Amino acid sequence: MRSGDTVARRFQVERFAGAGAMGLVYRARDVETGEWVALKVLAHGSAERFLREARALAEVSHPHIVRYVDHGHTEAGEPYLAMEWLEGADLAQKLQAGPLPLAQALGLARSVAGALAVAHGRGVVHRDVKPSNLFLVLGDPARVKVLDFGAARFIRTTSAPTASGIVLGTPGYLAPEQVNEDTAVDGRADVFSLGCVLYECVAGRPAFVAQHVLALLGKILREDPPPLRQVAAHAPEVLEALLIAMLAKDPGGRPAGMTAITEALDRLIPAGAGDVAPESVAPHGNIAGPMVYRWWSVDASDHFYTTEPDGERALPCGYIYEGARFQTLREGCAGTVPLFRWYSRARSDHFYTTDPEGERAAATGYQLEGILGYVAQSEQPGTVALHRWWNASCSDHFYTTDRAGELAPRLGYEYQGVIGHVLPADEKSLQGGVESGVRSAPGDASGSAGASEAEAAEPSDDAVADAAETGGG
Repeated sequence: MRSGDTVARRFQVERFAGAGAMGLVYRARDVETGEWVALKVLAHGSAERFLREARALAEVSHPHIVRYVDHGHTEAGEPYLAMEWLEGADLAQKLQAGPLPLAQALGLARSVAGALAVAHGRGVVHRDVKPSNLFLVLGDPARVKVLDFGAARFIRTTSAPTASGIVLGTPGYLAPEQVNEDTAVDGRADVFSLGCVLYECVAGRPAFVAQHVLALLGKILREDPPPLRQVAAHAPEVLEALLIAMLAKDPGGRPAGMTAITEALDRLIPAGAGDVAPESVAPHGNIAGPMVYRWWSVDASDHFYTTEPDGERALPCGYIYEGARFQTLREGCAGTVPLFRWYSRARSDHFYTTDPEGERAAATGYQLEGILGYVAQSEQPGTVALHRWWNASCSDHFYTTDRAGELAPRLGYEYQGVIGHVLPADEKSLQGGVESGVRSAPGDASGSAGASEAEAAEPSDDAVADAAETGGG
């Protein structure tokens, strides 16, 4: 498949993004919505398993499960699955740097348990919960997404999903009943696997370690991992007790389901919240989405907004960093709509709108670039209005949470109204620093490439004065 190819008259391929265990993944544009998607095309392996993943994702919808878009067959007859496009890194990559702070580990496990509870309620058991299948959007554990339902089992069906003797899952995170085919596999297998993940997040080492696969499976069947507080002394006793229950060899000895796990973690999270540095706690709780940074080009008379602290193409195109401006809301929050980003090469101008048709953008030569983030349609607790201004002389839009428009009126911009409601940038993001011109420009982003959460700085008074003199916003 090549750049420019169209799949199912809907997905326009931009580029190859990577190869998975069964398929090739492409970044593609959904021409119906304008969103970027991850287009997974079966290259080898079981078409039945591939279809099972598509069916499972179509069955479940949750903010912490990768969002299903479509599935079917390409014009060449190859099965494909389209999912939302994600930027960031998986938990396995994150854990290479060491354990998570306790509050982050508990919060991540709580989010995954909530997602799996919904899946189980729809009759879907994941059966391969592991760090590499937990994706951290922009590297943030609070924005975890459960991936890869290729090993899923539909517990409402009576047919066996795999042939006898085949073990689906990953050694080190398998429940004993997944190794011993004489025992039925249900949602309690995911409880065990999540227990392995939570143990590793807190301890900084896997629950089960061995020299080779057979020895590892033997430990899962016959041995218990070291007590959590033996390898992570800071862990509370109640967490150690919860993990002992989750990692019970007998499924009947584990918590009854994911709802019980979420309730137990809800009781634990307040006690552990003080163990994580205050600046790493989202200032707006569960509604916070990515921070949005602003850049300015004198040559193009253009503002550029991005959730990537390194500016995507901003630095190599001569844009100057102006700081964190606002924070979008988390995808899936009630009352939110996407804020779409459009770009005109002819004008070197960006345009942002909640209208998927682009208001006048498409008619005046703008091309849809995707979703910048999500904004509330009406005011919600903690949100502020995002105002839009327009300058016909330089074909430039100006966006600000300041109703007075910052420099906009002084530079000839006309007020156009409120485009949505966002969160104010937190003090950490305003007081940190990205050294303009020092940090190298990022490479081509992919779904597995992490984006670090850099701190951002407001421009100095001198920088604002310079911008005013050059016509900048």
